[in-house]
Order: sequence, then C-alpha cells, then structure tokens
Amino acid sequence: MTKGFKAFLEHQKSVLAEYGSVGRLPPEAWEPHMFFVRCKDSTLHEFTNGDFQISRENGTHPLFVLSTNQNLKHDCCPCSSKNFNHNASSYIAKGCSLHKALDAIRKDTYILDRLRFPVPVGIEFATWFGGMGCWGVVPVHCVKEVTQP
Repeated sequence: MTKGFKAFLEHQKSVLAEYGSVGRLPPEAWEPHMFFVRCKDSTLHEFTNGDFQISRENGTHPLFVLSTNQNLKHDCCPCSSKNFNHNASSYIAKGCSLHKALDAIRKDTYILDRLRFPVPVGIEFATWFGGMGCWGVVPVHCVKEVTQP
C-alpha cells in the first residue's frame, strides 16, 4: 500500500467519522457539491445511457453531486480532466482546497453536467456506486464557468 493511499484511507475515515458512518458515506449524508472518487467508468457509461465513454478497462472517474433531495435520488454527473464533447459548462479549478478534504484538486476538473443522472438508492446504490470514496465538498468559489472557443 502506497503512502498516498494510506493517507487517503485515513482521510476517508475522518470524513466518515464526522458523518457517523464507519463504511461508505451513505446517500442520506450527501450534500450538494460533494466530490467522490473511484466511480467506475462502466457505471457512468450505464447511467448516462452510453454518453460517457469508457476510457479504459476498470477505469474510474470522479462523481460530482449537483443537487440533493429528500427522496435521495440525488442529481450527479461524472467529472474528468478533459471536457469530452463539450459536456461541461463548468469546472473545478486546479488548486482548489475542498472542505473536509485531504488534498487540493490537482488539475482542472470538468463537471460534465450535461451527463447528469439520478443516483439510485438501496441495493442498487450499493451494487453500482459502493466502491466510491468522498474526497470532500467543493466550495462554490472553486466552480468556474467554461469559456467556449
């Protein structure tokens, strides 16, 4: 296990401890602008009806929470370091320090909001989204508009 991965696991424990959970951060604790890592490309491909392209076998991308609601069908979208097919209207600026975060965002990260989808709850959530980890909450001032050429 690498030093960086150990640090990530420790950070994950502290974020989860704050929410009173020992395992994964459940959808009940999600907030708008939460940033998750390790969402499988195959999951994103499935939930965007094939619009999110699988970049590599067993690949993962971040997931961004656009909004939350009481029935727990939160609107989310994938993130990427590339603005695939101009599916992003905004991005998280490189160097942004997330709330409750271990580290800053390492490079501009596009919020592919045109590929939004509701995240399911219950067993379906665990099946498709169970391996993700919460990296933190993106402050509003870190979300910048994409300037189209």
